[in-house]
Amino acid sequence: VVVNDIRVLCQDLDELGFPEIGGDNKFFINNNTLKTEDPQLNSMSYELSASRGCPFSCSYCCSPNLRGLYKGKGKYVRLRSVDSVINELRIAREKITRLRIIRFWDEIFCDDEDWIDEFTRRYKKEVNLPFEIWVHPRKVKGDTIKKLADAGLYKAVMGIQSGSCRVRKEIFGRQETEKEIINASKVLSDCKVPRVVYDFILRHPFETEEDIVKSFELCMKLYPPFELQLHALNFFPGTDVVKKAIKLGVMDEYELEKIMYAPLKEQYRAYWGINTKNSKMDFWYSLVYMTQFRTMKPVACFLAKNAHILEKKFSFIMGMPIITQKYLSTAARLKDYYKKLHLILQG
Repeated sequence: VVVNDIRVLCQDLDELGFPEIGGDNKFFINNNTLKTEDPQLNSMSYELSASRGCPFSCSYCCSPNLRGLYKGKGKYVRLRSVDSVINELRIAREKITRLRIIRFWDEIFCDDEDWIDEFTRRYKKEVNLPFEIWVHPRKVKGDTIKKLADAGLYKAVMGIQSGSCRVRKEIFGRQETEKEIINASKVLSDCKVPRVVYDFILRHPFETEEDIVKSFELCMKLYPPFELQLHALNFFPGTDVVKKAIKLGVMDEYELEKIMYAPLKEQYRAYWGINTKNSKMDFWYSLVYMTQFRTMKPVACFLAKNAHILEKKFSFIMGMPIITQKYLSTAARLKDYYKKLHLILQG
């Protein structure tokens, strides 16, 4: 058996061309129905990436492993030309008549000043649709975000993952400081990006009550308005965080393999099911969730300051934030639908 060497990385992404939209003699399975029309033609969104690779090394992500796999095979983080990106979007806009929003799926959106200058100028003139990007605390710069917002930046998603410095650095391999996170939050707020979303990874075996309290305290310092996406930690096979879990003894190899290779529904139950419930931790998870609502922040602050008293003398109150979160999550979904509807009607 001959195993070929890993081939070199494509350095000029412009050579790859664009995904085809529509066209004749094509068949698509959509919602268990065979159709001859490309469903993308009726979509209100279009997804693309302006780059490949990520400059960071988060332990829960496959990117560090891929970078190691392709070591010596060319530059890992590569960027398409502005001309390539704009031409793809112009074609999409011409073919997709209901198009209302553009979603960039770059792991971290480009922050190169020259690229941003050309992109924002041409995007506003030639595409002029709201767009979404993913950003990193160390890549959020005032001048860059201001230009992007002026060009149509509608939504920015930024991973924070934990308010605990210990969890961020020692477990997740993220080196940004709390000060950098708060500064990035201020930039996004000052530049008036319409929707700012912060990602957190909670409810995992590395996390202590002290860690989740730190996450709550950080959320209270973030500049409003913002939304939160709270995730459980998903152990992907081969990632560094799996090795850390085994090394630190928080989970054994058998437990991890049972979760990692299970169907998605079983994985979800493992992360969020009844066996993961802990009333004290759930109390703090709910307080974290409440921080994204302006009217609920004072309530969350009061409950946090009096948590020890409530636990000893009024334990039944500890469950109130959990119940409140259920109602707030419904309200948040309705608010999200409204924002999407408003965006559609604007077009």
